[in-house]
Amino acid sequence: MWILRYIFLALCLLIVSPAAFAVQVKARGVFNPYDHEAFSGLPTETLLKKGSEYLKSAQTEPDSAMMCLSIVVNRYDNNPSYADAEAAVSALINVSYLWRESYYDYARAYKALIKALKISKENNLSGQLPYIYMGMACVLQYVDIGDSPIDSPPTLFSQGLQTAIDSRNNTLVQYAIVNLCETALEQGKSDLVRHDLDLLSNYDITATSGDPDSILGLEYTKCFLNALEHMQNDDYEAMVKEFDTAIHLSSQMNTTDEKLRMLALKMKINAMKRTSSTDSVPLLLNSMLRFSEQREYQEYILYALKGLSDYYGSHGDQAASHEYDYRYLHVKDSLQHLNNITRVKDIAFITGLEEAQENVRQITVKKRQNEVMAICIGAVALLVIVTLIVYIRNQKKLYDANMQLYNRLQDDLKQNKQPQESTLSAPPAGISAERAEEIYAKVKEVFESSPQIYSDEFSIRTLADIIGESYYLVSAAINYCSGSNFKTMLLDYRLREACRRLSDSDAYSNQTMESIALGLGFKSRTYFSNVFKKHTGLTPAVYMKMAKIKEEGEKV
Repeated sequence: MWILRYIFLALCLLIVSPAAFAVQVKARGVFNPYDHEAFSGLPTETLLKKGSEYLKSAQTEPDSAMMCLSIVVNRYDNNPSYADAEAAVSALINVSYLWRESYYDYARAYKALIKALKISKENNLSGQLPYIYMGMACVLQYVDIGDSPIDSPPTLFSQGLQTAIDSRNNTLVQYAIVNLCETALEQGKSDLVRHDLDLLSNYDITATSGDPDSILGLEYTKCFLNALEHMQNDDYEAMVKEFDTAIHLSSQMNTTDEKLRMLALKMKINAMKRTSSTDSVPLLLNSMLRFSEQREYQEYILYALKGLSDYYGSHGDQAASHEYDYRYLHVKDSLQHLNNITRVKDIAFITGLEEAQENVRQITVKKRQNEVMAICIGAVALLVIVTLIVYIRNQKKLYDANMQLYNRLQDDLKQNKQPQESTLSAPPAGISAERAEEIYAKVKEVFESSPQIYSDEFSIRTLADIIGESYYLVSAAINYCSGSNFKTMLLDYRLREACRRLSDSDAYSNQTMESIALGLGFKSRTYFSNVFKKHTGLTPAVYMKMAKIKEEGEKV
């Protein structure tokens, strides 16, 4: 997608009118606070014009453009208003271009467009949407989004096409057509553009102006549109002819930028790869390579070298394939090295710019804070006092309630309250009342003296084995004499022992709550806490805390 950056730059420049000004950043990679101060005093409209002018030479003056446009965005951030929203969106679109093409920071480029999209939707600035969607598509073509929920470049180009048609923006419609064709052909998926062709079927594409280049550009775009229609029918031979026509049209244009010719040639090669006639592919790739090397079109040099390596590799000429692959890697590494050097210089400028913007933001925020500081301090102080009073009162009530509940539980333990008497008028079948009371006496003796009841494996069968009775008779005796069942009786004794242990700080203060719970036969600390709270009204931790407070109070 190499041509995108150049076409999209031209589209960005349509947003504002360029003009020449005297002030600019003198050296790339060097931040001068005096430059920032000078720019900051200019009106927003002037900053947009200056940013547009510097954007024309983004390869040599990106810092000047970034400074102007960032000040516009920063102004909107500090004081959002509908009047400044459109200027902020225009600035963000161009800022995204700079992040992508001059500073190679695709994350920030995408973030700037997301912000522009949000502002546009909040302020109903539909005229900016085509630029935003297509800018997003350009950014994501550099990034592998994988299975991310982020919209793919084809989807974003489609959204850009739809919004461009809605706004009758013929320049952007043509731009979208070229990119949709390139995307569909590279991915070999004609269904990607079926919906877009339906949209274009009822849209009359016209030249953006009457100059020859505009008319030739329209015919160039129609070649791509025709190619898309041929792709729907898998007619790649016809696509090759359309791209031949596009190559011829691009050669007649007066523009000094011959990348339109390279793009059409690239599309022709991609289409030829899907036909049965691929013999001329290496000739075309070599032609592109020579042409691009003369003009230092690095992206097409890489494309041609990679294409030649793949072609010879697929035709069994491994020596030629390895040669072109080596050249491809060498050029790619060289470009990466140059980019890294440039990025190191850029970091210094961006850091200085961000620090200056942060200083402006802090001054603005501090000014606003001072205006309401007295009221805020008074309100917060009053709220804190009231909250503190309420909190202390609630804590006192909670403490009194917990201590009262703790004292009641301690009184119950000291009185050694037993489970409630049986309400059954007659013993169950198969056992007499005397026999039931005899067995129940043995049960109580085990519960009151045997540590086995605190084992997590202790069951009614274990109890029956200890006292030498069948578990049925044991269960019947418990039900008749206590009015409850085995599980309830076991839980009652375990909880009574839990209260005793939690109150004995000398013996158990160093144990964790989990070890105490497991030592009483409970399967987990959570289950123990829930059961204890349900039956006593206090959590084990609060109960232990109340016991410690009571003990310390008695010592005093």
